Amino acid sequence: MDEIRARFVETLKRTEWMPLPELVRYQAGLAENLARYAADKAPFYAQRLRPVLRDGVFDPRGWSDIPILTRRELQDAVEDIVAIDDPTQPGWVVDSRTSGSTGIPLSVRWTWLAHTSTHAMLERLYRWHGFDPNASLAVIRFLKSNTKAEWPDGLSTGPWTLEGANGSSYFLNNTTPIHRQAEWLNRIRPRYLSTNPSNLHALADEFGAAGRDIGIEAVITVGEILTQETRDLVAASLGAKVIDTYGCQELGKVALECPESGLLHICAENMIVEVLDENDQPVAPGDTGRVVLTGFYNLAMPLIRYAIGDYAETAPGPCSCGRTLPALGRVLGRQRNMFVFADNTRVWPRTAIVTGLGRLLPLKQFKMIQTAVDRVELQYVPADPNHEPDLDAIRAQLRAKLHPTLDVTLNAVPDISYGAGGKFEDFISLVAATSRPAGS
Repeated sequence: MDEIRARFVETLKRTEWMPLPELVRYQAGLAENLARYAADKAPFYAQRLRPVLRDGVFDPRGWSDIPILTRRELQDAVEDIVAIDDPTQPGWVVDSRTSGSTGIPLSVRWTWLAHTSTHAMLERLYRWHGFDPNASLAVIRFLKSNTKAEWPDGLSTGPWTLEGANGSSYFLNNTTPIHRQAEWLNRIRPRYLSTNPSNLHALADEFGAAGRDIGIEAVITVGEILTQETRDLVAASLGAKVIDTYGCQELGKVALECPESGLLHICAENMIVEVLDENDQPVAPGDTGRVVLTGFYNLAMPLIRYAIGDYAETAPGPCSCGRTLPALGRVLGRQRNMFVFADNTRVWPRTAIVTGLGRLLPLKQFKMIQTAVDRVELQYVPADPNHEPDLDAIRAQLRAKLHPTLDVTLNAVPDISYGAGGKFEDFISLVAATSRPAGS
């Protein structure tokens, strides 16, 4: 098993520099293996993959004719999508469930090979950003209660990379109050940290300038949209660089931040990532569309042309680093994070739209919910309980930033809780959540 892991990691050092036509052929070979296996082992795909499998011949030109798999369809047909157990596949198969942050939790099967391939991508990330494999890494994430990663001790384990025999890793559940998370980090003093952007922002606030004394050099963010505001705050309070990753529970790591350009390089050796417009056609470089994924290695539960529910912007052109891996410019969020107005204007609001209200609405935390095409509710935790908000001025600023027809309701609350799976979202649209993307 260790030999397979090591081969994955070494292969990635070569494939990230492949000429693009060669990388495309590399993907086509993996896609053919996946399609043949899924058509043979998973009843759901027997007819669905006919555009690329005709008379036993694989033809990648039919790829775009394979129907897109929606999240609802996956939930309804999961028993037929799960492949027949195959003893020829190396390692174990485990069952888990997604967080249900979309309101639709899913049962997911993972193979050892799929886990190994996505972990190899993390090894790549560490290499790209010059991590010391023999240093310590702290992980603050939403963890199942049986992991025993609770404060005050958390969970201490061994190496976190293949190369770092002397490295150490520590885990703490992000349901731990922020002041206790800060105390734990101050006690274990890791060199690197991995956590959700919202949790990181709260930690940076908690530490203030004293955070530089902790000695954290870099933070890997996972699971939510990372804002420039959080990057800036972490640089000021912790003195650490922030490295973003994009992934999903169904397929693992999707894209990793380039150390030179800041673009998100797609994990092309593990999956096909399509960014499609409303007509299910590939968007132009620099444009926005919905993300459709195909994972090569999770043969226990093949996901082929799966619309994960996210929207992303493609990179405007080749990356300045010279790697040939395709890239995303940024991930905008889920469909439910997109505000849709009566004239069909679509906006992914940014955190700075609310935090930029400044003295009009001093706050510690907020969540904005679009309840109708012309109305939002702004829930907020007041920084000054005695402050009386100027609703007219706040409405005027939000109309200028979002849409001129917008009406705003303010709702001061004592606390704003995390969602399913320990994730936090600043913006939720009940309008977008009920709309159907093209092809779904």
